[in-house]
Amino acid sequence: MIPLLLSCRNAALALEKAEQQTHLNALKSRLEAFRSQGDTRLQKLSVGVRAAREKLDEQLSLASRILQVRESELELASTLLLRAAANTREPLGLANTASILPKRCTHA
Repeated sequence: MIPLLLSCRNAALALEKAEQQTHLNALKSRLEAFRSQGDTRLQKLSVGVRAAREKLDEQLSLASRILQVRESELELASTLLLRAAANTREPLGLANTASILPKRCTHA
């Protein structure tokens, strides 16, 4: 009688162990899939960030060149205005420069 009870108990424990092993394998599989999806998302995010960074760097470079050209343009206009005033020997006042020179832009 006792060996029969032990046999039944061993069978029940073996069945429970198999069920737990199946459940554990399913959880491991889900965890691996989750990690794989996370890696894929991280790679896509990294590529997107790199592309955005490059685009912003290009725009910053273009904006810097535009400001440099604008400042050179203002300096040239100011120089030409001073030369024109010197050649005509007319007094150069603020009223004359305000109408000819465009407003100077400021940047950080």
